[in-house]
Amino acid sequence: MLSGTMSGTPLAMDWDGDGRADFAIFDNGLWRITGGGDGFGFSVTAGFGMPGDKAVPADYDGDGRDDLAVYRPSTGTWFIGKSSGGLRIERWGIATDIPAPGDYDGDGKADLAVYRDGVWYLNRSTSGILITGFGLAGDKPLPASYYP
Repeated sequence: MLSGTMSGTPLAMDWDGDGRADFAIFDNGLWRITGGGDGFGFSVTAGFGMPGDKAVPADYDGDGRDDLAVYRPSTGTWFIGKSSGGLRIERWGIATDIPAPGDYDGDGKADLAVYRDGVWYLNRSTSGILITGFGLAGDKPLPASYYP
């Protein structure tokens, strides 16, 4: 179990690729993740991101494990620490957007997506860019089962 006085955003993500959600907390660039359904459990603490970033963990590289990822609203930039190795940095969005990653093209990889006043802006890994209206200003997107 997580312990201590850490506050932050609670998340569920599959860190170890076992198909089950693990508990995670993101607090100003510090991640604490605990889980493991094999009876042994694990606990990970990692620094990734900065104060003001929004946590957007998902499986961006298609390896079955969620990656540490943040969306930086001040610059509209995504920072993705791929569990398969490497860092992906890509600009997609503006300061007022709500990040909404998900596998929108069905290729097994999470796509960069933002929601803005009833319009979805998708940068799909296989199918390219799609901009489509769905929803109303003020709505909050919930595209993926792990998105809080």
